[in-house]
This record gives sequence, C-alpha cells and structure tokens, in this order.
Amino acid sequence: FFRSIAKDIAMSTTQLVQDILDSDEGFRKQFDKNDPSYHGGDTTVVRTGGASVPKGMEAHANWQDLPETAPAAPVDYGPEVARLMALRSNYDQLKKTMTGLPMAVDLISKGSQKLKTDPLVNTDDARAKIEEQIKQDEAKRDKAIADIKSVMEPITDPDMDEMKATIQELIDQSMGAREMDKEKCFDWASAIKRVQQTIFAQMKKLLQDIKDEKKKATAK
Repeated sequence: FFRSIAKDIAMSTTQLVQDILDSDEGFRKQFDKNDPSYHGGDTTVVRTGGASVPKGMEAHANWQDLPETAPAAPVDYGPEVARLMALRSNYDQLKKTMTGLPMAVDLISKGSQKLKTDPLVNTDDARAKIEEQIKQDEAKRDKAIADIKSVMEPITDPDMDEMKATIQELIDQSMGAREMDKEKCFDWASAIKRVQQTIFAQMKKLLQDIKDEKKKATAK
C-alpha cells in the first residue's frame, strides 16, 4: 500500500517538473525571433523629452511652456516659535548623542570583569589583548562624553538645569566603568535611559508649545 502511494507521489512530482520545464520553454519561445510562436514585439514608438502626453491629458500638452513656480517662502511665525524649534532640536540632538555612552561603558565593564574573573584569561598575551580593547572602549566613552557636553552646555532652558546636573553625575560615574560589575552597570544604564525618557517628554511638550504659538501667530 505504502509503496503504491510512494510510486504515485514520484510520478506526480515527475509530471510537475516536466510541466514546469514545458511552460518555461514555451515562455522563452515567445521571445525567440526565430520561433513560430514569437510574439512579434511592440512597435509603438516611445517618445522622450516630455513630448508624450498621457491619454486624457491633452489639454496640458504645453506643460513645458508654463512658467516655473517659485517655492513658497517659509512662514515666519515670530521669534518665540523659532526659539522653541531650536530648543527642541537641541534636545533631540542631545538624546541621540547620549546613545553612545552606555554602549562604551557596558563594554568597559564587561572587559574589566573578564580580566578579573575569567579563568581562561591566564596568559600575558590574553590579558594584553583585553586591556587594549578596554582602552579603545574608554576612548569611545571619552568621545561620547565630549559630544554630550558640546550639545548640552549651550542649552539655556530653565527646565534643563536639573537635568544637566543629573547628566553630569552620570558622566562622572561613567569614569569608574572599570569598577562596575554587571548589576551596577545595569543600574547606571537604567538611569541614563530615564534621562533619555525625560528628554523625550520635554521634546513632546515643546512640540505642543510650538503648535500653540503657531496658532497664536496665525490668529493675529
């Protein structure tokens, strides 16, 4: 019984493969100029240069002769909107810049813990390689800190004062990344994430302030 079923399946598969090959061959013959089934090609001339106008749009055949419309000038909503938009852009840049610091700190912490606890790191060469990688990650951390400060310090928003102090504290803590174990590194990264969430909330508030100010400006 099972042999019979297997035989039927094999025959069906063979027929399916043959049908696919026949279909493919028939398709290819349509494009063979030497084959009787050649489709003959499409002799319609395709005009270039914009001279061809779609059917139903003949009234716009002279579209190339129409004068170019200059882009609309940006609307000036006043200095307050400009200030809020610049401030929101600064917050956005700060949030993005902060993403590099946690990654570097995590790598420093992991590398340092590996030096201290991994029994496989038992040769001078192995320790030297890990130490070199830690130094590279510390360089990335230092660059991330410099980038954060360059974006954060020019921000003159009263709501930013407390956040600046928190960020500076986290930066100071990041300098001790070699001493962070897994738990301390997680707690530190969680604090960074909370700051980023606070920045996002501030950006959302600023967006609403911008919308409100625009409405006031257009209502005048």
